[in-house]
Amino acid sequence: AITPHLGSWELAGLWASSRWPTTFLYKPPRSSEMEAYYRERRERLGARLVPAGPSGVSALLRALRAGEPVAILPDQDPGRGSGLFAPFFGVPANTSVLIPRLLQRTGARAFLVACVRLPAGRGFALHFVPAADALHDPDVERATAALNADIERLVRRFPEQYLWSYRRFRERPPGVPDRYA
Repeated sequence: AITPHLGSWELAGLWASSRWPTTFLYKPPRSSEMEAYYRERRERLGARLVPAGPSGVSALLRALRAGEPVAILPDQDPGRGSGLFAPFFGVPANTSVLIPRLLQRTGARAFLVACVRLPAGRGFALHFVPAADALHDPDVERATAALNADIERLVRRFPEQYLWSYRRFRERPPGVPDRYA
């Protein structure tokens, strides 16, 4: 499952983990106290959290090969030297290639999930959207561009629920000015 920082992604994770043995890739917080707090809350219904990095990627591969669902929030800048620049709302965004590579290695099919807040506090609605076929393209650049296009389509459906404050364009291609300066 591909879940951008849109709506209540934490609630979507709890829902999924209460139904299936789901492995979630996450970035551990800097604070060890917060680490224990987050893990307790996120794993309480059966989720398995694995840290971003080689051991986490290995755990994702094992889960996919066992036919189990995995969940990744891919709309984060993976950092300098990691990822490829692909358009996101017409702006080059440093984008992780992890999802296309996992799909290539396992043959798994991807879909996007959004748990959006309903108006007037009436609850939440889960949306499951099939990923574009291009996300499974063997060309990692095309697949990465398709990933951002899929996320962009979902964000356009629910723009008020996207985490716009995240610095998605932190890393810039050579010669391109800092958007946050």
